[in-house]
Amino acid sequence: MPSPIVRTGISSLTVALLLAGCTSTGQPTSPADRAGAPPTSALVTPGGAVPSPSGTAATLLDHWAGFPIAGPRRPLVLLGEEVRADGYTGRGVAPGVARVETKLPGGPQRLRVELPGGTAELPAIGAREALGALMHGGLPPADYLDEPVSPLRITGVALGTASFRSDRGELILPAWLFTSPQVRGPMPVPALAAEAFWRPGQHVLNGFGGAMLDPDGVTLQVRMRAKGPGCSGWPSTPPWTAEVAESSTAVVVSLRFPPQPTGLKPCAQPAIRHSAWYKVRLNAPLGDRVVLTAEDGVQAVRRS
Repeated sequence: MPSPIVRTGISSLTVALLLAGCTSTGQPTSPADRAGAPPTSALVTPGGAVPSPSGTAATLLDHWAGFPIAGPRRPLVLLGEEVRADGYTGRGVAPGVARVETKLPGGPQRLRVELPGGTAELPAIGAREALGALMHGGLPPADYLDEPVSPLRITGVALGTASFRSDRGELILPAWLFTSPQVRGPMPVPALAAEAFWRPGQHVLNGFGGAMLDPDGVTLQVRMRAKGPGCSGWPSTPPWTAEVAESSTAVVVSLRFPPQPTGLKPCAQPAIRHSAWYKVRLNAPLGDRVVLTAEDGVQAVRRS
């Protein structure tokens, strides 16, 4: 009789110190658009009341100082969930517990992978280690309200491929595909060892739409939040702009907020998220450096 496998744990994020970087500035390249949650009432404070993000940019540069872009291969930077499940067919399952009803293959020790920089052979993991990653954090939240939950029944596993989001766009990677009658569709887990990735599980998918790099390699456009229209009777104010801080391993784009008039009364406006594309020029070609914004962290870069 197969026995349950239990996997628990919480990943931690290293806190960084400060490191200065070179800066340049840019302005929005298109009008703000409206996206996000349905309109609701919100209080708008004159002047924005948003602190300068320059300190955050320095912290992020220091946090990424060890990113090994000068090595033989750039590590993969996955964004969002590394393992996914599309939801349950019925009730939820007990967190961290699986009932294995099939053989868990060991798999090859290395796998050939097509990456943006070319083909590479990377260390691989077996199905049992991948199952541990799945139970660690890849399952949807369980429904504890109606009735007791059950262990996750693993009835099939195969080595295949799946699409994963990275800071260089969508990647097709080798993956262990787990199946269960309790979950809709296969549950893909990367079949590559942790050493193929940079700080796996620590990069949340945030922001408005990533970044675009022009063919010259130094002109970068990043979509970030933008100034709203303000309230009736408020004087016209300059637009928000962007500045970029660089290091040898990372690029951080931050918003700059011009001085605002004082003494204006707040007013109620729809809570709409305005955004715009901001263009900045780098001091050197982006290369393998990672792109971040001070507010949303790592961004997915695509070439325009």
